[in-house]
Amino acid sequence: MAASKPYVGVVPMPQFRLLGLSGSLRRASNSTAVLRGLQDALGLRAALDIFPLHAIPLYNEDDDAGHAPESVHNLRSAIDASDGVIMISPEYNHGMSGVLKNALDWASRPYGRSVLKRQAGTDDDGLARFHRWCTRAAADERDARIDTGASCFPASDRDRRRA
Repeated sequence: MAASKPYVGVVPMPQFRLLGLSGSLRRASNSTAVLRGLQDALGLRAALDIFPLHAIPLYNEDDDAGHAPESVHNLRSAIDASDGVIMISPEYNHGMSGVLKNALDWASRPYGRSVLKRQAGTDDDGLARFHRWCTRAAADERDARIDTGASCFPASDRDRRRA
């Protein structure tokens, strides 16, 4: 049997790189679980790197620019290296979590990045409020293209047992 020849002149497509930001710091976070599920579902079609926000300090303009903490430089570099950002957040007080809002305050300098935002939760009214608030507030500052699309509802334990 003859050996197959590689295709000449075919250049492999670079992998699409996405950055995931979870608006929850909890160990058993639904938001982080949704990102991990998406990471698994994407397989080889795209790389989804989940950036932990635990080390991002509260925003302080005095510490911004050249004096930003290393964790902020790492966040900005991760955003810059990505083709798009996916944000998943619980709803807190009719808006995104403070953790995610704080990260966006620090990261608002690289403009024009595509953003896919979702809320992981079980309340349709809260999801609608989250989408409206996020679209009007932080995303406008980033000059970002926003896809508000469908919401993410993590499966309950009962739903998992039925599957």
